[in-house]
Amino acid sequence: MRLVLAIAVLLWCGGCKEPGSPSHPAALTFTTGDFDVAPAGETFECFYTNVITDRELAVGALQTSMSATGHHLIIFYSDTIQEPRHFPCDPMSGHSAGNPMAGWHWLWVSSGHNSDGVHFSEGAAIRIPKGKQLTLQVHHLNSTNATVTAADTVEFQFVDPYSVRFYLEQFEINDEGFKIPPHARYQRSTQYTMERDLQLVLFFGHMHTFGARYQLERIDKSGGPAQSLYDQRWQPSYKWHPPLAFYNTPSTSQVLHQGDVLRQTCEWNNTTEAVLEYPQEMCVGSLLYRIPASPTDQERR
Repeated sequence: MRLVLAIAVLLWCGGCKEPGSPSHPAALTFTTGDFDVAPAGETFECFYTNVITDRELAVGALQTSMSATGHHLIIFYSDTIQEPRHFPCDPMSGHSAGNPMAGWHWLWVSSGHNSDGVHFSEGAAIRIPKGKQLTLQVHHLNSTNATVTAADTVEFQFVDPYSVRFYLEQFEINDEGFKIPPHARYQRSTQYTMERDLQLVLFFGHMHTFGARYQLERIDKSGGPAQSLYDQRWQPSYKWHPPLAFYNTPSTSQVLHQGDVLRQTCEWNNTTEAVLEYPQEMCVGSLLYRIPASPTDQERR
């Protein structure tokens, strides 16, 4: 993996193979470096790191660590390569055109200032494609009256791509067309037709402060009754820590088939004087699913 090393980007690659080997780097640790968290409020900061992939990588485990004010950290990769930098970023602006986060692809999210990690089951990994730049969004809450210096860290543990049996990937169902009238409850449903079979692993909904309920239902292509996959009476704290629904055991396993319809329903309670639209409010479903590693995947490496 090619790295343009600079301050605040560290590489540990014990056990790396010689160039041209079909193997992989062992691990990668990178940090934001020091940045300021404003007093008596919250800070969202985005980072273009110095880490650019020169091959496809398979992440088998990851660990994050945030400073004491840390609330959550989201790891992305970007389609476009930019000079390493960091800047305030508004989470309300989503990933729409013109946003500096446009072209960022979600890899993982962790929460809290304590060290947070995950180790995927044997044979499973998250894929980072070749030619991508790693990027971060961090959220910090400072309850003091003084500026605080923070620094957050991410460590990837890589696995041999030839050992990967399936990859974990993510896509979103995003409704941007709602208009919530002032002082009103409002509900809207949208549908998404599955274009191929997917083995569902994890799902969570995303709404903001005025969310009241989020639902996801599966309508199979035979026209049978709707099956509830996720149903939450929304709370303001779910904006950053939504309940997670796991489908990774034999009793909870779910396969979404080509032609099945996912129906997403969001309900809001707008207590303001204004019409609320995207991205002030949101109605988003995030699915993590697994796909088999194919011979083509191996050939690409």
